[in-house]
Amino acid sequence: MVKSPRRKLLFLVLPVILLGIIIVMGVAIFRLSQDHQELQNEVQRLHHNEQVLTGRVENLSGYRQRLNQHETFIEILNQTMALRELPTREVVPIQTVGEDFLLSFLEKQWEEELGEQLLHIEDILKNMALIEPDYDIREEVTALYIDQTAGFYDYHEGLFYIMETFDMQNVMGKIIVSHELTHFLQDQHFNIEELMAAHDASTDQQTTILSVLEGDATLAMMEWSMEYGIPGSLQDLTDFLLIGDAQMDFADTPQIIQDMLLEPYLAGIDFFTYLQNADVEDWRNKPFKKPPVSMEMVLHPEKYLAYDNFPRELDIPEHFTENHGDIIYTDVFGELYLRSVIREFNQHEELKTNEIAAGWNGDKNVLFED
Repeated sequence: MVKSPRRKLLFLVLPVILLGIIIVMGVAIFRLSQDHQELQNEVQRLHHNEQVLTGRVENLSGYRQRLNQHETFIEILNQTMALRELPTREVVPIQTVGEDFLLSFLEKQWEEELGEQLLHIEDILKNMALIEPDYDIREEVTALYIDQTAGFYDYHEGLFYIMETFDMQNVMGKIIVSHELTHFLQDQHFNIEELMAAHDASTDQQTTILSVLEGDATLAMMEWSMEYGIPGSLQDLTDFLLIGDAQMDFADTPQIIQDMLLEPYLAGIDFFTYLQNADVEDWRNKPFKKPPVSMEMVLHPEKYLAYDNFPRELDIPEHFTENHGDIIYTDVFGELYLRSVIREFNQHEELKTNEIAAGWNGDKNVLFED
């Protein structure tokens, strides 16, 4: 029987058709693969563009925020300058910083400003049972500063640092800025670094000039609050000076450390208020041009006006060194710290404590080598 030519042709055509189908499918699959890859590349490109655009939006937002911050800063500077009547043609540079910078800054200040003095003061306070034997002034005070610092003026560098978490746009934030900008104005007119260096002989002198600086700045921020903020918002000044959880931590702080931190503000503003009420000529600037010589003059401003009752210089008797060994440190703490000492052992009777401390006319704390 002869095979049909059609059947042969069919057998020949089918493989060719199948081969063509396979080739076509392969080409289609290849093209699909290419299309998929191109689609993936397009998705990645779009995602990249989205990230770029998001970054630009964030940059624009950050720029706008910094611009708003700068505008607010300049506005508060002009307002504070007018209230304090201390003009300046300069604008203090602003730098936003984080907690790590603040910690590093404080550590540097401890070393450069106080150094061994702080360790000696700590030893004296421990020997007088004013702080616990394991109390570390540097560590505890640093923790308080970290918790409550919103911004500060660095008179060494002439820079204004603002914490990155600080909101300058609310009223309380603006009040703080007005306080720190007053320090900038003080520095412009009276040179804070020179003032501090000229009153660095003792703890009493350091506290005295600090009371002038902080008393003036505290009064300025209260004036700003009355004029531009919320009248009455600073009725409890102590609570305002301690922000957030710092109030609770501060309550557990030894009394003498509390006085060391707060009294320059509180005693300072009372000092300036007295001068204002006494109608002293140039009462706001006079304490910078002719600073009080001790905290006695700050706590009793009438003695500052008289300017003739200076603290006694006390000599250390020779038998002290014979009986106790070599002297490694001496200091004058002043009436403010005497008040704290008396209060500690006087059951916190404030009135009697102040009356007793008012008899101060000089002191000398001596630390002997054991």
